[in-house]
Amino acid sequence: MKHQYTKILAVIFSASLLAACVTTPRSTMIGALSQKYPNVIVIEVPDTNNPISSTLALAAIKSGVDSNTSKSIVDVLSKKPSNPVVVMGKNDSLSAATLERALVSGKDKVSGSKVIFVGSADYTDSLTKAANASGVQLEVLVPH
Repeated sequence: MKHQYTKILAVIFSASLLAACVTTPRSTMIGALSQKYPNVIVIEVPDTNNPISSTLALAAIKSGVDSNTSKSIVDVLSKKPSNPVVVMGKNDSLSAATLERALVSGKDKVSGSKVIFVGSADYTDSLTKAANASGVQLEVLVPH
């Protein structure tokens, strides 16, 4: 009987290790970007983890409110880093709106920098318009 419990514990332990080793498409993409750009700066837009709060945050950002994260993006881009700044998050709409807000509000400060947005291609047009207007080179990477 004791041997049977040991086997069950070993299976549970092995399953836990496998679950911990799972990589997501986004983490794989960040790893590849880190190899291409050794000092890449990644800014992760936090998600509220609540649909109502996310909707309210999205509405506020789209109405012109600068979030702490959009201010951070402007601050980093204004320093003109040699490597691109990667912007990503769990909620693509919130991440895209935050980046767009940063590009619009920091228009005079961020020109000449490069941003990589990791998220849905649905936001390419609006982000491209904001990037072009602010003089920022934009690349959109869609995780698979």
